[in-house]
Formats: sequence, structure tokens, C-alpha cells
Amino acid sequence: MVENENNKDSSFEASERFVEAGQKGTIEKESISRKVLVEIFRIREIGVLMALILLLILFSLTSPVFFSVNNLLNVVRQVSLLGIIAMGMTMVIVSGEIDLSVGAVYGLAAVVAGMLMTNGVSIIISIIFALLAGMGFGLINGILVTYARIPALIVTLGTLNVARGAALIASKAQVISTSHRTVADPAINTFLFIG
Repeated sequence: MVENENNKDSSFEASERFVEAGQKGTIEKESISRKVLVEIFRIREIGVLMALILLLILFSLTSPVFFSVNNLLNVVRQVSLLGIIAMGMTMVIVSGEIDLSVGAVYGLAAVVAGMLMTNGVSIIISIIFALLAGMGFGLINGILVTYARIPALIVTLGTLNVARGAALIASKAQVISTSHRTVADPAINTFLFIG
């Protein structure tokens, strides 16, 4: 009878140890998952991602056309321009420099292309001249920073004002509309679709 009680005690202790081990395993799993969550929320960009997800949910609930193909194509078209500029700026910033003239040069290139298109020049030639205008400002910036040893902040601040002024003078501070009525090139449909 004493043996039965000893066996019961030992089996009871064994089951307690098994339960404790299971609880420790659960506690360890919970602590690991908490650590992972804490590490995820320590990442700075997670706030931006969460805000983006929240906005996507909010806009999809308030507008029935938010996830339509036309709207998504429109968003991609608009973001692609900034994405191209951001890739170039990433290279500049990674190299330890800064370029303040990017927006003004982009505006000047748009004015050059728009003025040429509305004056009967083909779209392809207009785009080439707009790219040459942008490359010209980039070349000026590069020469002044590299060979004249002027700080990039000063050079690009100057070219920002020059490009902005040139765009305002060339366009006479008026909007340049590129549409079927103002552009004679038959490729205007494709151009307007691309953005």
C-alpha cells in the first residue's frame, strides 16, 4: 500500500513537472513573440507602413472607386515621377551631398517640353530637349562642385533660382496646357496616357 502511495506521489510529481514544463514552453513562446513584436515596432519605418495601411483601409471604405484599375493606374503614374527623382536623389545623398535644384530643374524641363509641343515640335524631340535642359543643369552643378570646389548646397541653391526664374520667364508665368487642341502630334494620346 505504501508502494502504491509512493507511485501515486511520483506520478503526481511527474505530471506536475510536465505541466510546469508545458507552461515554461508557453511562457518562452510568448516571450519570444513579444520580443519579435517589440523589435518590429522599434523599426522607424513601421509607423509609416501602418499609416499607409490605415489610409488604404480608410479610402477603400469611403470611396467605391479607390481600388479601380483607372485609379490605381493614376496613382502609379503620379508616383512614378517622384520615384524617378527620388532614385537620383538617393545616390546624391548616399554620396554625402545634397541637390536643392531638383524640383526647379524638373519644372524647367516640363516647361521646355510643353512649350515645344505646343509650338508644333514632335513629342519625342520635345522630350529630348527637356532631357538636355535637365542634363545641362546637372552638368553645371557637377562642374562647379567638382572642379570649382564650391559646396553643393551653395551651387544647387543658385541653380534652383536660375532654373525657377528661367521657367517663369519662358512660360511668362502662365500654365502650358498639353492636350489634343494644343499639340499637333498624333502621338498625344499615348503621351497623355503615360502621364
